[in-house]
Amino acid sequence: MISLLYARLTELLEVTSRRMTEGPGGWGESTLGAARDRIGGLSRPSKMPGWSVSLPATRCQTGAQLAKVPGSVCSSCYALKGRYLFKTVQDALERRWGALPVLFKVEGRWQESEQVSEACDWIAAMARAFGSKSRWVRVHDSGDIQSPLHLVGWAVIARLRPDLRLWLPTREVGLVRRFVEGGGEIPPNMVVRLSIPMIGAGPTGIIKRLVREPGISYSTVDGPEDGEDGEPHGDCLAYQRGGVCGACRLCWSDKASVNYPLH
Repeated sequence: MISLLYARLTELLEVTSRRMTEGPGGWGESTLGAARDRIGGLSRPSKMPGWSVSLPATRCQTGAQLAKVPGSVCSSCYALKGRYLFKTVQDALERRWGALPVLFKVEGRWQESEQVSEACDWIAAMARAFGSKSRWVRVHDSGDIQSPLHLVGWAVIARLRPDLRLWLPTREVGLVRRFVEGGGEIPPNMVVRLSIPMIGAGPTGIIKRLVREPGISYSTVDGPEDGEDGEPHGDCLAYQRGGVCGACRLCWSDKASVNYPLH
């Protein structure tokens, strides 16, 4: 691992993406429709107060393996059943997957200028695609990050859009660890929430170390009671509000872990 690799790549991608966003003829001057077409469209979960970007749950790396494990948080994944199985939804998920830059999906391509340019174009279009009317973004209501560079891309988007608040839940603890060890930093308007893999379990080992980093927290499903793990803790109460967030924005805060009831 090259020291400060992801910090340097963040700087490179941010400078180039900003030019594509703000320069003459850049994505900043495009219509929202054009920007959304470039990234394969956005999703709008009915529970959430804003936009999301969903990818196929079948493309998850860790999640696809956890789905086979009884008692894991992915063993009854909502994104592998119900309305997510409708053809129109599946087509949209695959369209977004197809639009995702190769740089984010295939390790070792960061030295290829064509792949970096594609990634910057996607980043600039995504920063534009959210528009100006909604502040809250959930990164992936289905699917997950594919590499440390995929996380770099979202960190750059957060830097380009300081008016947004991004929540990125993930099972990919190893990829987040590599991002941190490579010098990557989570911007102050973004939280990466590491998902504890087993129902009823609390954080251990690497997750306890990672949540010491700014912008990183974790979540549990039917996890330990408040205070058992020594961290500030909150419960998702959407089930008491008809399954919607309402005025709550706990998931977008890195100041506390969140416990979700099994559903």
